[in-house]
Formats: sequence, structure tokens, C-alpha cells
Amino acid sequence: MTSIPERFSCKECLAPLRTLPLPVSISCVLTERCNQKCKICGYAARKSRPRDMAFSVFRKIVLGLKDRRDCTLILTGGEPTLYPHFEEVLELLRSFKGSVCLLTNGTPISPTRASLFYSVPFPRQVVISLYGTASTHDEITLSLIHISEPTSLGMISYAV
Repeated sequence: MTSIPERFSCKECLAPLRTLPLPVSISCVLTERCNQKCKICGYAARKSRPRDMAFSVFRKIVLGLKDRRDCTLILTGGEPTLYPHFEEVLELLRSFKGSVCLLTNGTPISPTRASLFYSVPFPRQVVISLYGTASTHDEITLSLIHISEPTSLGMISYAV
């Protein structure tokens, strides 16, 4: 697995965000790994090996903005819960004063990981991707896990 280089300079990109008088949202693509092959996703079509953000880069982002209560970090990917340092990410976010949103397909979230996420004391949101009816969702995601089945988070119910 290759990593996004650590030479990424957070100092230059975060400096204006520390004092910007507006709410800030930052999408952090933690990894390009994914356990699905969605027809609508560019990651599924890639031929190259998926890359991960260096954890040191993520740490710089969080520490650079940790005191901004009006900052939202959006954890995304690929599938962010497959990031090799996902538990370390959650631990680091304990000191973050803003809010956190996890964008996930929901399939790799075990009860252990779910309890880790919900034990971190910050405003948080989990967004699970669902595409239409159960049959449409399964056709788009080429999923072996059907949304009409129970998941580790419990039964997913939805309305179309």
C-alpha cells in the first residue's frame, strides 16, 4: 500500500483557516481502499493500488484546527473505516473541538468500531450511502451484503 507523501505542507494550507471568520468543512480522504466495486465510483475503476493518507498528515490537520469549534472534519475515502490507522484517528479526534462526519458504506463497521466511534466525546454524524431500493442499491454497489439484511449496526431501514 502506498501513502500520500508526508511532504504535504499543512502549515501553508491551514494558516488562513485558523483565523477565517466562517465555519470550515474539510474533507479528509483517509484511504482509497474500498470493499465494494460501485459502478458510480471512480475508485472502483482504478487500476493502480489504493493509497492511504499518511497518518502524520492527518495529525497535522487535526492539531492545526483542533480549537476551532466551527470546523467540521469529514472522514471519507474509498471506505474510511478500512484506513489502517482508523482507531488512531478516533483517538486523536478526542482533542478536536469541532464536529466530525463519517461518510461510509456501512458494511465494515463492526460493533467494536461503532462503539469506538460513539465513545469519542464530540459532535458526530455517520452518513451511510444507500442508493434507492434494495435491488437498485445492490446493482450499483455490486454488493454481497444486501441492505435488507441486518448489519453490525442493526437493521438498516430506509424509505424511497
